[in-house]
Formats: sequence, structure tokens, C-alpha cells
Amino acid sequence: MFWVYLVLLLPLIIGIFSWISPNLKETERIHFWGSILFFFVGIRIIYQVYQKGPMISQNQYFYVDELSSWIMMMIVVIGFLSSIYSIGYIREEQERHSLNEKQYQRYYLFFHLFLMTMVLAVVSNNIGIMWVAIELTALVSALLVAHDRSGTSLEAAWKYLIIGSVGISFALIGVIFLYGAAVNQLGGTASALHWTNLYEMANILNPNYLKYAFLFILIGFGTKAGLAPMHFWLPDAHSQAPTPISALLSGVLLNTAIFGVLRVYSILYQVYHPVQWWLILFGVFTVVISVPFLLIQKDIKRLLAYSSVEHIGIIFFGLGIATPFAWYGAILHMLNHTLIKSMLFFSAGHMVVRYRSKWMNRIRGVYHNLPISGVLFLIGIFAITGSPPFNAFISEYHILLGGIDSGLALWTIIVFFSIILIFAGMFYYGSKMILGKNQEENLNKQIRKENRWMVSPMLILGFLVILFGTYIPAPIDQFIQRTIRILQGGGLS
Repeated sequence: MFWVYLVLLLPLIIGIFSWISPNLKETERIHFWGSILFFFVGIRIIYQVYQKGPMISQNQYFYVDELSSWIMMMIVVIGFLSSIYSIGYIREEQERHSLNEKQYQRYYLFFHLFLMTMVLAVVSNNIGIMWVAIELTALVSALLVAHDRSGTSLEAAWKYLIIGSVGISFALIGVIFLYGAAVNQLGGTASALHWTNLYEMANILNPNYLKYAFLFILIGFGTKAGLAPMHFWLPDAHSQAPTPISALLSGVLLNTAIFGVLRVYSILYQVYHPVQWWLILFGVFTVVISVPFLLIQKDIKRLLAYSSVEHIGIIFFGLGIATPFAWYGAILHMLNHTLIKSMLFFSAGHMVVRYRSKWMNRIRGVYHNLPISGVLFLIGIFAITGSPPFNAFISEYHILLGGIDSGLALWTIIVFFSIILIFAGMFYYGSKMILGKNQEENLNKQIRKENRWMVSPMLILGFLVILFGTYIPAPIDQFIQRTIRILQGGGLS
């Protein structure tokens, strides 16, 4: 477990040293090399789980299995790419804002603390500690949302904290019910909340308490994941946060919250299969409600935020179908959405920096002015709407076909037509920005420059989006299959 403890401590150490370093240049060096180290330590853990199976600490408070590793992979990959992007982004910000060096150093501190809290959530075997970690993600990320201290960012951070606190309170009630379901069998100790114990003893736990526990946790962590109707914090927070944080919020934090739901779902599903309908109803409702809001957006980052709401709904719908084929699609879609949405936010952030506006009607001629960002954004639009030959097509195909095969044709058709409407809206906005002609001739001279720190992560993500649309590597496939086994109640590996 040495590597697990190290991956938890590294972001804390990197963040503190980034904050106390004498100047911003030194902070960038610490941040850059520390992020590389964090990435390789995380990959080392994932590789060990892939080769040897789950790891558990001696005190049983920490546990890393295939599901944990699946989310950790997204944390370390997007965390690393966001760290690279952050260097270019902060340098660009310095030219536009009056914040001092210490405030930018504070950004790097909170950036790494955010990564630490998400890692803590996915390696915790104790559901109570996982709840604390997910609450900490909200506190730290709210400080990042309010980074520039503008009125709109402070309002978004405040809304995020208020709605998130209500949600996390529901999740706490769920944790209490979970403890009540297990206390007679496992005793009044912390072990009554260890997921490994709850999972193995699911059949003898109090089923009614388990149902209440899952319902409250679904609402609570579902709020963090962006499920409707608890999603109202998400568009504001995603649009006001610095772009690297928007990518982490959309691509990683939402999946961390889904992880919390899946941990408890894997316990209840063993004794109460109708729980799948809760996921189906929440999922379909979330997809449908995202459509009108997405179609009327004028802010590019809010457009992408409502797209995230849609895809969280698709993932929950796939999980609710509860067949191996649909589960495969839902779990794969968690990764696909992470890769595509991070690329889209990175591309959009680059446009916002260069055009000095988030309003889509002011962003025109991107292909001419920022060709790499423009091409990647257009690829991202096709990919995020499930168009072949990109990666989301494969996962959405599994989910939709799984729905038809399971006799859920009506629900599947509703989701399918929602996806079609969103494709139309996304393509309309995207094509006008990328291919449209600038209305202000003098704008071109200001923006013909692409920042290599910001472009490099986009190119890596673009490569992965195309690769996974044509080929799923064997390790990815095996992680998904093993995660399905966990959801089915197939026992600990």
C-alpha cells in the first residue's frame, strides 16, 4: 500500500511547496515536475491492480480495486493534462488580470488539494471517509471556482457550495442508514462502514435500511454528479471556473460522485434488483431536461456544462439497464465523456483566452485564427454527440442497444431523440464558431497565436478520442469486465 499512501501525500506536498515558493516561476517548476511524479505513481497503482488484483491496507480503511482504479485513471490522466494546461492558462491570465503572484500560487495549492481529495474518495474502503472526501472536493473546488474573485465567480461558488451542501447532507443520511443496516451484523465499529464488509455480507443486511441508504446516497452524490433536478450548480460552476478546473469538474469530479453511487449500488443490487429503475428514471429525466437548456445557451462554457448534464444522464440510464452489455457501455462512457469533454473545455478555454469573450456570437473564424483548437473543437463536437468513428459512439451504441434488448424501447427512444436534438444544437453553435467569419477585422491580428502549453494536452486527448473510437486496448476492456463483475455481485477479486 506504499504507493497508495504516496499518491495521497504527493498532491499535498506539491501544493504546499507550490504555495510557499519564492516566485511564480519556481511554483511552475514544482507544479510541473510534481504533476509528472503524481501521474506515474498513479499509473503504477493502476498497473499493480491490473496485474495482481485489488489491494487493501492492513487496517482496512483503504482499498483499491478495478472500480477504484478506473476512476483513478481518469484523475491522474486528466489531472496531469490539466496541470500542463494550467501553466499556459495562468500565464495568459497574468496578462489580463490584476491578481498578484501569491493568488496564482494559491491556485496551484488548491489545484493539487483538489486532486488529493478525489484520490482519497476513490481509495477509501470506509464509506464514511469516502463521504468526507467527497465533501472536501466541494470545499476545495469552490475556492477554485472563485479564483478570479469576480462577482459572477463568487456567486457561482456560493451556489455550488449551498446546493452541494444540501446534496451531501442527503448523502450523510444515507451513510447513517447504511450503518444502521450493518450494525447488528458487524458491530458498532468503523468496520460496519467498510465497503468490503458490506459487499460480502449484503444478503444478511437489513434490506429496508439498504433501500433508504441508497435512495439518500443517490440523491446526495447524484447532486454532485449533476443529476437533474439537482444539477443547477453545475452550469454556473463550470462556466466560471478557470478552464483547467472546468475540465476536472466535468471530466473527473462527476465520475468521482458516480463512484460513490456505484459503491452502494453494488451492495443493494445483490438483494433488490428493482433499484435499477431509480437509475433509469433519474437518467432519462436528466437527459431530457438538459436539451432545452443546452439549445438556448450563449456562453460556450455553459453549453459544454449542459452537455455534461446530458452525458451524466446517459451514464445513469446505462447503469440502470443493468445488463452486462449496457453496463459495459456505461462504464466505458465514463471514460469517453471524460476524454472528450476535457478536450472540448481545453479548446474552448483557448478560444476564450484569445477572443477575450465566452459569448459564442463573438467567437468566429476559429479555424482561421486558431487552427489546432478549431479542428479539435469540431472533432469534439462530433465525438461528444456520439458520431462514428469516435469513442462515444461505441459506448452510446452499447447503452442504446442494451436498452432495446432489455425491453426499454420507449425510454431508449426518448434518450436517442434527445441525443439527436443535442447534436443539432452543438453542431450549429460549433460550426458557426469554427467556420464563421469574424465580424471585426481587427480581431484577427490579436488572436493569431496558439499557446503550446494549452495546445499539447488537447492534441493528446484528440489522439485518444480517435484511438478509442477504433480500438479498445485489452487493459481497458479487462478493467471494464472486472468492474461489471463487481456490480453484478460476483464477489471481491
